[in-house]
Amino acid sequence: MRIALAQINPTLADFKNNKEKILDFIHQAQQRKCDLVVFPECALFGYHPFDLLEREQIVKKQESEIKDLIKKIPKGIAVIFGVITRNADKKGRPYFNSAVLAVKGQKPRFFHKQLLPTGDVFDEARFIEPGDFSKNYFSWKGRKFFLTICEDIWAWPDSKGHSAYKVNPLAKVKKQKIDMVINLSASPYFVGKMKQREYVTLKTAQYFGAPILYANLVGAQDEIIYDGQSFVMDKKGKKLLTCQAFEEDINVIDLDTKEVWNKTAKLESVEELRRALVLGIRDFCAKTGMKRVHLGSSGGIDSAVAAALAVDAMGPANVTTLGLPGPFNSPKSLTLAEELARNLGVDFKVVEIGPMYD
Repeated sequence: MRIALAQINPTLADFKNNKEKILDFIHQAQQRKCDLVVFPECALFGYHPFDLLEREQIVKKQESEIKDLIKKIPKGIAVIFGVITRNADKKGRPYFNSAVLAVKGQKPRFFHKQLLPTGDVFDEARFIEPGDFSKNYFSWKGRKFFLTICEDIWAWPDSKGHSAYKVNPLAKVKKQKIDMVINLSASPYFVGKMKQREYVTLKTAQYFGAPILYANLVGAQDEIIYDGQSFVMDKKGKKLLTCQAFEEDINVIDLDTKEVWNKTAKLESVEELRRALVLGIRDFCAKTGMKRVHLGSSGGIDSAVAAALAVDAMGPANVTTLGLPGPFNSPKSLTLAEELARNLGVDFKVVEIGPMYD
């Protein structure tokens, strides 16, 4: 069995374009003769939905795109992708954070996230009803899988015995013999995050005695950066497949031979951080409709780094740096700012701020 891991960069609530992107990656997987293609958490909706869930019509609009997407799935391939779905039970919260298993000619099956993050920018418990992933086993073409969504695998105690949760519901799931655990994620990036992911995915793989596929979102939403770096790990902790960092990617693994489509090199730590910042700038501008960037340039290292990152993200033609001479600037500041602009190939303008200060 061939499985494709489709790491995409959706735009929040841009359901039509997100759907077209998903369909494009499905066709790429089909061309590689894949039997199953897995997308990240909230691949169709975008993540995090924040207060958009206050507006039920937004979710209804997504539902029509879910139906259209399922209709357009080609024969012979199963597709798993993340969505927001409505909770029919009026007693609970209004929505589920869900994964859809869709196969041409079959009724789609929905799986719901159980553990809901409430720290930092995430407050899923405000709108999302927890699911019951003890029901999340499924079979396809003679293989058996267990499906989880992001936080579902994060309740394992750390090396010191600490956990963010009093109970780990995953450890209470009745184990069955399976071929793979699947986890759909929208996991934000920070330096050192991969070690944490590797720990919880390994614990999950060891618990079920099977490899785990970790499909992570890529892209930036407001100030949050998703790095991708999706992977497949065996139950001994060896990574069998990895996807690119900070860019869309599709990679394929053969479940029988463990052969993979592409090999991905690990980034050096400083380059990893640079790519994260460039992605954050590029996506923030693109997803908010900003075409150009204007930056103050002091001639110092801080503004030089900011300008270099902006040029990497937007291209030199779309960046303007501004020299802002005032009563406390040395002449050298302006000279260095001009030199930086020449080196980066960007437009440079001088705006006297002395009169404003006076």
